[in-house]
Order: sequence, then C-alpha cells, then structure tokens
Amino acid sequence: MGQLLSTFEVSDEYLEKVCPPIYKATGWEHAAFLLDGKDTLIDTPRLNSCLKVCCWSNKMKASAIRYLSWSAHRGFYNNSASITKKC
Repeated sequence: MGQLLSTFEVSDEYLEKVCPPIYKATGWEHAAFLLDGKDTLIDTPRLNSCLKVCCWSNKMKASAIRYLSWSAHRGFYNNSASITKKC
C-alpha cells in the first residue's frame, strides 16, 4: 500500500480543490500528512534486556508501546502496528 501511495499521481489542481478549509486556515495546506503517536503502558519485559531498553518511554516514564497513525488530504489514513521506539 505504501508503494502504491508513494507513486500515486495527484495534480496540484486536485489537491487545491480537496484541501480541507481547516488546513488552509491554519497554514497547513502544503502539509503532506499529520502524524499522531500514542504510548500505551505495558508490563516491563524481563526476559531480554535489549527489549526492556527498547520499550522504555520517556513520555510515560515506564515501559510502553507506541502506536502511530497518520492522516492526509481527502481522507487517506493509516493506523500502524505497535512499535518500540528504539529498535
């Protein structure tokens, strides 16, 4: 899907037409996408010290997994699988 979207040809006229008014009002009309990340607390992994370090979240001050989602013009969106931040 990512390769399809990266080669998806979109004209400037189309993007101007479908750009949400809130993007224009806030000066984000040239933004490719908006990214949001959410950390969810997990039990600290104790079997592997590398995994324990990778799961540390400075935001939560504990072990957590980060979920990323992005949205773009005209409703393109993606909800990623959970990831650890340092791997």
